[in-house]
Amino acid sequence: MQIFGWNGNSNGSFNGNSSIIPFYSGADDRKEQGTNNHDSYEVYVNGDYVGNKSLITQGEEISDIDKHLQLQGFKDFDEEVMGNHVDINTEDLVEAKRIKQNLNVYLTIR
Repeated sequence: MQIFGWNGNSNGSFNGNSSIIPFYSGADDRKEQGTNNHDSYEVYVNGDYVGNKSLITQGEEISDIDKHLQLQGFKDFDEEVMGNHVDINTEDLVEAKRIKQNLNVYLTIR
């Protein structure tokens, strides 16, 4: 937020006295600087960190990971979201390895 002051002098100069009338310019510095305010989640498979999933577009949801895995043919896993952590768990160690490899690519390109 930008706040500007005006002291009432005819030249509009700022001299630091207490008669300054502040006003808001309406400009949002965060948007101008390109800062993104989006949710980001750390993704784990059986406790092993795989990568981050950022929800950038309006239609994205954290459940997209679950949907992606199901579309890729993975069925025997559970997804648990706690805070900014997504835990994918499976008892099948071969399946876990394949899920990690798949999510590594998915999280890199998304």
